[in-house]
Amino acid sequence: MVAFQLSIAKDLPRVGYTTFLDAVFLTSFIFVFLCIVEIVFVYVLQVKKRTGLAETIRQTARWGIPAGIWGLLALLVVVC
Repeated sequence: MVAFQLSIAKDLPRVGYTTFLDAVFLTSFIFVFLCIVEIVFVYVLQVKKRTGLAETIRQTARWGIPAGIWGLLALLVVVC
């Protein structure tokens, strides 16, 4: 993602406002961070033998994170 953003950024003109592409990149970075936090949290719960809660969080994240990404991207299309 970082390499793609850097390669795109050098070809686009600099503007003083947030573009749709900037918002998409920011959304992508946020969801990658959320996925990393979720993975670490589920791992810690499994180490502490709280596998039931870890499985519930994993199942929720399996559908919630993609739904959140698509929802925010749809919102960005409407707003931007």
